[in-house]
Amino acid sequence: TVKNSDFTVTDVSAKKGTEAPPRLFDLTSLQVECNKKFSYSADMTLQLIQSLYEKKFITYPRTGSRYISEDVAEEIPALIGNMTRYPRFAEYASRMDTASLSRRSVDNEKIADHHALLPTENLPSELDADHRIVYEMVAGRMLETFSGACVKENTSLTLQSAGHDFTARGSIMVETGWRAVLNEPVEEKEEDMTLLPDIVQGDELPVKGCGTEQKQTRPRPLHTESSLLAAMETAGRELSDEAEREAMKDAGIGTPATRAAIITTLLKRDYIERSGKSIRPTEKGLYLYESVKDMMVADAKLTRSEERR
Repeated sequence: TVKNSDFTVTDVSAKKGTEAPPRLFDLTSLQVECNKKFSYSADMTLQLIQSLYEKKFITYPRTGSRYISEDVAEEIPALIGNMTRYPRFAEYASRMDTASLSRRSVDNEKIADHHALLPTENLPSELDADHRIVYEMVAGRMLETFSGACVKENTSLTLQSAGHDFTARGSIMVETGWRAVLNEPVEEKEEDMTLLPDIVQGDELPVKGCGTEQKQTRPRPLHTESSLLAAMETAGRELSDEAEREAMKDAGIGTPATRAAIITTLLKRDYIERSGKSIRPTEKGLYLYESVKDMMVADAKLTRSEERR
């Protein structure tokens, strides 16, 4: 028990950590983000991005790559310059140093048929709310991707009381970097975001109170549309057989262009249903699963061989 004992600070360590900018969007990662932030279905995001493409505001949308080639990278400074005329991003874009842009998403080797999503040189003047949200997701991500890293100072304290060691962690942002584009809150564990006071080794701190909590592990939650899309993209990683998992590590279910349609088809045929933000199987869907789960049509090996073929 530490009830009547003070804490003695036995160690204080602080080090800077960097959070690299995110990569550009491909279709699936955009659908995942739009579902998380705005509850758009995968199909709705696809329709919106397709419409923006047809209006020549966005590059080809049905892409599975999050990279651009060297020649496309040469156009990025001009596209950033273009954003200085787009009200939401004008101030940030005008401050960017286009002579030293991050190259994290530039790789000729990681592009198949189409490069990652980018805004075009055509700036939209009027968009309805949904189209504007998706356009700004793509344009904002371009600015984030080519910005500098976010720099934080992470502090860790070791405190001793009644012969027991305790730890406390805190983090402050030193340089906002790419996170300044959208100014969104950082998603981190609560204890890692604690703002610690100035404390040095040897300080004595009073104990204000203590208690114990009993907790249990929770089962994995139901899929949301965003987590289902992500799971479809990396389906091979879920296999329990190590050989099959290795063989299928790059094989997913569907393609960026078809994953939304697969989910929509399952909903239309009443194999799955929405429950709030979650997706769950219906009785009909569970019956289908029980009927085919041991058949070759549901075997990962067949998926692998068909994908390869």
